[in-house]
Amino acid sequence: MRVAAGGIAAALLMLAAAVSASVTAGDTPTLGNWRHPTIEGLVTNPTYDAEHTLYGAWSAANGNWTGLSWTAADGLTPVVHVSRNKNVEAWDYVKFENLNATDAYYTAGYAEGYLTFDTIHLTYVNQIKGNVEALDASAPATAFMNAHIAYEQQHEAETPFGAQLANQMRQIDGMYDGYVAGYNAAGRPTNITQMTWRLIYLISYNQELDNVLAKFSSERRRSQNIVNSPDMHCSALLKLTSDDLFFAHDTWTGFNAMIRQFKTYVLPPGTVVMSSYPGVISSIDDWYMTGHGLAVMETTNGFTNASLYDFILPTQVSEFNRAMIGNYIAETPLEWMNIFNTSNSGTYNNQYMVANMRAARSALQGGSALPTGTFYVGEQIPGTIVFEDQTEFLNTNKHWPSFNIPYYRKIQILSGYDALQA
Repeated sequence: MRVAAGGIAAALLMLAAAVSASVTAGDTPTLGNWRHPTIEGLVTNPTYDAEHTLYGAWSAANGNWTGLSWTAADGLTPVVHVSRNKNVEAWDYVKFENLNATDAYYTAGYAEGYLTFDTIHLTYVNQIKGNVEALDASAPATAFMNAHIAYEQQHEAETPFGAQLANQMRQIDGMYDGYVAGYNAAGRPTNITQMTWRLIYLISYNQELDNVLAKFSSERRRSQNIVNSPDMHCSALLKLTSDDLFFAHDTWTGFNAMIRQFKTYVLPPGTVVMSSYPGVISSIDDWYMTGHGLAVMETTNGFTNASLYDFILPTQVSEFNRAMIGNYIAETPLEWMNIFNTSNSGTYNNQYMVANMRAARSALQGGSALPTGTFYVGEQIPGTIVFEDQTEFLNTNKHWPSFNIPYYRKIQILSGYDALQA
């Protein structure tokens, strides 16, 4: 993760999990019993203290949900169940569970927007408002964003990749409509901004917006060089023992980003659990556990090679959407990497680590080394993604460290690291 522009103070978050009680083979795509499905160092087994069910009526003629309400009534069917504890040692611990597969991402987004509109507003003010103002002041960046959003909205939805992208764009639609409904139901508080759809989208896109702004601003590029980069503050570690595989992530960021959520989405075709922020449909840190048994993390890498900005185009799929498409539908690390390699946006450029915890558990319980394909590492820069199976490295060295420096030589050269060392 990268710190928001202007952040000065830093805070530390540790997230960790282990494979020992991971999902067993043959399970349906639900989370399963991970050893630590929570935040290391906080409440061991936090409980939800509030339950909400969203009801609605499906209009086949119009192809949408109508009469969405938190109260049961004749003609309304339950569509989303929300479990929440707003203060698990300052974390908002929240779960959105689909109850009706019809337009499920829209209703999940609506429920989230409605119930968390106040903290979504705080996320906007604390983390993205400055970037939005910079975007609005740049005509070429604004044109880029308009074209990019239109591209994602009009993307084909026939392939599994395209269909899942359409789902996630519907989630943003629902988030916006829910935000408006929650804001209106609260009496339109004067201290809260009436958000637009574009602002709701940009909350999830914010980390990528830095690269778009830099594409059109040499001053912005200088502020993002590797030496001074705000990217250089995250680290991740996988640790292999004789009977366990641990994965952990340190997210260093400004105190302006301390409005945190530990979020669970139970949506077709699977479950994703992640550290996150209000209004964001991905993690951003990033730290995920998926119902297919994958552990997914990243740390961010900078680059100084200005020619790479030529590869940042509006007609590519955003990083946050590609990561979540992989989280929902990939069943192996290689599948995840192939999905993420589709339509590289060149924005929010990270080293992603993906481990198959089911495969790891099966091997370790049998006293065997991790099998080929258990652990992949991929690195993205504009125009290029490199990913390889690093299972043998993990078997041999018993750990994989990640700390904001590219591993693959090709990525190092293209990013401009050699010039810095000359």
